[in-house]
Amino acid sequence: MKWEYNSSYFRIACCLKAKADYDDFTVTGLTIRADMVCTNSCYIAIKGEKFDGNDFIDEAIHRGASLIITDSNIKCKIPVIRVNNARDALCR
Repeated sequence: MKWEYNSSYFRIACCLKAKADYDDFTVTGLTIRADMVCTNSCYIAIKGEKFDGNDFIDEAIHRGASLIITDSNIKCKIPVIRVNNARDALCR
C-alpha cells in the first residue's frame, strides 16, 4: 500500500508525539511496502504474521526513503521515528 502524502518531518513527529532529532524536510509519500518506496517517502516498518517490515528497511532506504517509522530499536543513516506500535502509528 502506498499513499501520496505531503507533509514535513516535524509535523509527522508531532502527530506521533515523538521527538524530532533532525532538521525539517518534506515527506511526499507513505508506504508499508519497501518495494513501493519512492524518493522522499516515509517507510513504516510493520511486523506481520509472515514478514517483519524491519527486515526491509535497508531496501526502503536504497529505494529513496527519507524517513523510517518503526517500533524497533534500529540505527540507520536516515531519520528514524521510534514509536511504541508501528501499526498504531499508521492510523494517525
